[in-house]
Amino acid sequence: MNQYSEVTPDHFSPPPQVQGPYVARVQAGPHGPGLIFGQTVIHDPEDPWGQARAWITSALGPEGGQRPGLAVIFGLGLGYHLELLRRQYPEIRFLVFEPTPELLNVFEHHSVFKGSNLELNTDWADLELALSREVVYSRGGRAVVLAPEGYRELRPEAYQAFSQLVGREILRHSVIERTREDLNSLFLENLAANAGRLMGLPDLMHLKGRLPARPAFIVGAGPSLDQSAEFLRPVGAKGLILAAATALKPLLAKGVSPDVVLALEASDTSDYLRLSPAESEILGPGCLLALASSSHPAHFEVPGFHRGVFHLTAGVAEALGTGAFLPQGGNAGSAAFALAYVWGLRPLILVGQDQAYQGGRLHADRAPGQAVENDPRTIAVQGVGDSVVETHSGLLASLGWFSEAAKTIALTGQPPQLFNCSAGGARISGFIEAPLSTLVAALAPVRARLDLPGVLPRLPLPSRKEVAADLAQFAGIVDSLRRLARMDHRKARAELKNFGRVSQFLGQLLLAAEAAENKAELIAALDRADGLISLTAASAAAGGPGGGRLARA
Repeated sequence: MNQYSEVTPDHFSPPPQVQGPYVARVQAGPHGPGLIFGQTVIHDPEDPWGQARAWITSALGPEGGQRPGLAVIFGLGLGYHLELLRRQYPEIRFLVFEPTPELLNVFEHHSVFKGSNLELNTDWADLELALSREVVYSRGGRAVVLAPEGYRELRPEAYQAFSQLVGREILRHSVIERTREDLNSLFLENLAANAGRLMGLPDLMHLKGRLPARPAFIVGAGPSLDQSAEFLRPVGAKGLILAAATALKPLLAKGVSPDVVLALEASDTSDYLRLSPAESEILGPGCLLALASSSHPAHFEVPGFHRGVFHLTAGVAEALGTGAFLPQGGNAGSAAFALAYVWGLRPLILVGQDQAYQGGRLHADRAPGQAVENDPRTIAVQGVGDSVVETHSGLLASLGWFSEAAKTIALTGQPPQLFNCSAGGARISGFIEAPLSTLVAALAPVRARLDLPGVLPRLPLPSRKEVAADLAQFAGIVDSLRRLARMDHRKARAELKNFGRVSQFLGQLLLAAEAAENKAELIAALDRADGLISLTAASAAAGGPGGGRLARA
């Protein structure tokens, strides 16, 4: 995908509309009609096809690169560039932003485009949503970005905003894809090791909409938590504090006991959760440790917590859970926010969710993570209180996730209020900025504390028999693909996609096999998938240490 050096702030402001009366002229030429808008030539009447071909060559690069599955276009014109792309790549999808509404009627009456796979946007907010769907989260192949020279000249401010917006979403996509590719195998290994334990732990998605509508404080370990943590002490029974595991020790150091702690890391971060006797005394007896089913096995062995699980992907939820997974942005803060929303808590209040550097730091005192001075990867974004702060590509993806979550929630029938009470960091679009002390002081009194540990034993557990049957079926499919790959690897490669469509778990399990570039790599990937599914089935059948509750240390 194309890369951009500049990235817009998460809070996107569209450029002003072009001013003045302009006349669009469709001018006949020897090879097709040209288009002139005011004094700007959009399509050269002398050779519009050749001009469009040059645009496409420039956008694709001299080698052409990977076959594009999506074309993100700035300006329809008469559609020469769209038509040439369609002829070259018949399955390509078009996402077009038209910055000059006056030209829509011209396209409708004079277009040379013969295709139909086109999504047209004229509103910036609609474009953001479309880019999120088609660029950030889509796995439909490479995107080519194209902007005709005439449109860039006609609407320079709009083109700059378009380039920055598309660049931001491409960067988010690359971060998500890189994380998925790097961690998918490790998550599956963890899942195989954890499967026995999961049979004895409740799926926290069973609490969907079942908790009273109390405020939820979603606590991250950003640097501003040093200033904010003390204001959480009076929350008590008036709300629920859900904290990332990295924020646990900073909170305890300020005398704050969270109700829920979340961990989803694939690597061993259990040290974040292992407490001294003094810290355990502050935490108290009622804290729930919410664990991703594919997080590191060591997280399941930490004493002193009640435990429940959630699933990070639809595939894992299909194979080992209720079929419901927790949408999140790849970190514990986003998972805590999603869980609070699913449970029915309201309002949702972010604390310490800086998503940015402060004095070279990304984390609060006593949180894991070292200070990073002069990081060359930093990106300037708009901060809370109209400041400007520095972030990096990974946190930019998280910022985008929170903004999209706010937009999605706003479309529901009775959306909860969303507050960002982080005392510093990046601005998050869709969240009201407010002082934490003011919100806590305004909390209404309640009769009793919410007893989450008391609810857990009443939640259903996975059916070991059903899970075993599903895993046996998946194992049989993988084994058949292994044998087929040795006889006819091309046919096996074709079958991979079919099975991925049938089962999301198989799609996740066979991800490396789909990416294999030759027969040897394909066989090795399928052998590995076979080993993982066999280990998962054996672990689930044998069971493991656990159950819904661990004795406190």
